[in-house]
Amino acid sequence: MLADLRFALRTLLRRRIFASIAIGTLALGIGAATSIFSVVDGVLFRPLPFSEPAKLVAVYQTYPEWRNEPILARSWENITLSVPDYRDWRARQTSFADVAIYNTNSFLIRGQDGPELVPIVQASASMLSVLRTTPTRGRGFLPGEDVPNGPAVALISHEAWLARYGGDTAIVGKL
Repeated sequence: MLADLRFALRTLLRRRIFASIAIGTLALGIGAATSIFSVVDGVLFRPLPFSEPAKLVAVYQTYPEWRNEPILARSWENITLSVPDYRDWRARQTSFADVAIYNTNSFLIRGQDGPELVPIVQASASMLSVLRTTPTRGRGFLPGEDVPNGPAVALISHEAWLARYGGDTAIVGKL
């Protein structure tokens, strides 16, 4: 086996361009396979960080007539509910223990170095109970806080609390 290894090394040293291409191709292949596995592992194999993730369901509206419209064809089957539709549906549904509605967006806030665009999630007061989670500090939303022109209430993520506010425990109720 040692003689075979020496022979392989001598052959590769004689054909350096071929060896470089072969080693580069192997490196790219291994790197690509590792990257793809990392994504697949994180998205498909690891469970969601919630209690009983298999019981979470997403519900969308569909408009089949949009399939033939060039601009609307991409989203005909996954249209989010409007807030009035959500409230009507929530009042009449009997299949789920609880339901919530959310929307992702971005918001311009005043940062230390000027305005900053931050990602936000707008959610109904029932979102935390649906996900069966509670805030680490402070409190969750109350039922009367997700009404039009209701009080301005916000939760910040753990990451934002650490990065933006340095993990200050006295931040609750000040923003």
